[in-house]
Amino acid sequence: MSTKKSIFTVLLFTAVFALASCASTPTVSDDLTPSQIVQLGQSAYDKGNYKLAIFYYEEVLSRFGTDPSISVEANYEIGHIYAKTNKKDNAKNYFNAVLELYDIYGLSLPQQYKKLSLMGLNSISN
Repeated sequence: MSTKKSIFTVLLFTAVFALASCASTPTVSDDLTPSQIVQLGQSAYDKGNYKLAIFYYEEVLSRFGTDPSISVEANYEIGHIYAKTNKKDNAKNYFNAVLELYDIYGLSLPQQYKKLSLMGLNSISN
């Protein structure tokens, strides 16, 4: 096999592999509820696709982030993924965002995310 043909074969293989491994950004239907998008994020997380999970949680924040009860869940979930992947600074930012919402809205929010965020901060500071 000639050198040019070998190089072409390697480049072609590399291009095909790169295209196959690059997943395009999914489209999230406009009619999905926050719970449905969170479920997509949870499914991606369960499959170990943390990047896609974060995408879905960020989508929830983008669409419904003005609702603090939705925002605390999405921020916590993103913080949890960052903590799990040892991206401590990112995790801290999201956990702290959750706690700031509790400072403002207090008991009107689901209380489990406050406790989980405090536990997350504690676990990444050790």
